[in-house]
Amino acid sequence: MIFNLYKPRAISSNRFLQWFKHKFSISKAGFLGTLDPLAQGVLPIFTGKSTKLIALLDDNFKSYRFIIKLGWHSASLDAEGALCKDERDFIFPDLKILTSFLDKKLGKSMQVPPKRSAVKIKGVNAYKLSRQNEKLDLTHKAKEINLYSYQIHSLSFNQIELSIVSSRGFYVRSLAKDIANEFGTSGYVDYLVRESNGKTFNQSSSIGLVELVRANNLDQLSTVDLRALPFKITSSKIIDDFLWKKICSGDKFDVGSSGLGDNFLNIKEKETPTKKEIILTYANSPALCCGTLEYSQENNWLRFKPRLRLAY
Repeated sequence: MIFNLYKPRAISSNRFLQWFKHKFSISKAGFLGTLDPLAQGVLPIFTGKSTKLIALLDDNFKSYRFIIKLGWHSASLDAEGALCKDERDFIFPDLKILTSFLDKKLGKSMQVPPKRSAVKIKGVNAYKLSRQNEKLDLTHKAKEINLYSYQIHSLSFNQIELSIVSSRGFYVRSLAKDIANEFGTSGYVDYLVRESNGKTFNQSSSIGLVELVRANNLDQLSTVDLRALPFKITSSKIIDDFLWKKICSGDKFDVGSSGLGDNFLNIKEKETPTKKEIILTYANSPALCCGTLEYSQENNWLRFKPRLRLAY
């Protein structure tokens, strides 16, 4: 089962997951996209066999709303670290300067992760080394990210409120540091909400802490429909009951009658490969099969070999 949960502030993503598992006696669960302890917002959680879907999902689309405090330094770039006042005089936040700076950030670029991050250095998380006062240079850990859009909500002498839409792996804290540097001072993220994670999981449909605490079992919580999930690999919707049963059983079937021929146009034009990873969803109920679709050009048949079946 899949749940669109809202992680509260001041708890790590993993601790929130462990609490959820313990409350509802779940043996296996995982989440999509880590949130910092002081961040709050959408945290999709997958239980049981659905955890195998996490690696297949296209979550390269996230939206955040956050507040940057200027004139203060934090080692963690958020309120978790000890705050130290930056005594330098800095430029009053100007809308024109900020807009120009963010316009240059739009699109793809390389971003260096914060020292307090889950990036690993010789097998050890950077945040653990940072807390031990280890000197860290993470420039070699820079990753390509994409800033799709931004919106400026407010500007004051020592505070900026923004919303952004970015790719996965984007560090809001790093952006906050860069913005503060643009105005000649230090800065940290004082407030951060993830409003969406991918196109399926958003804040408006998320399950909050109050609802979780009141629930006695998972049946009292709303689940995410498998058919609404965006996948990295090819997916196709099956509407015929008989065909769905035939496909999930691994039987061979004619290309023309299957409705799946379009997914094999690129394969049929080549000698190899004749196999393709694909996800099939059932239009008539929340059900999903993930596996290999095999095509025989000589006999003009298809066969789907399922390796994962899910149905709610």
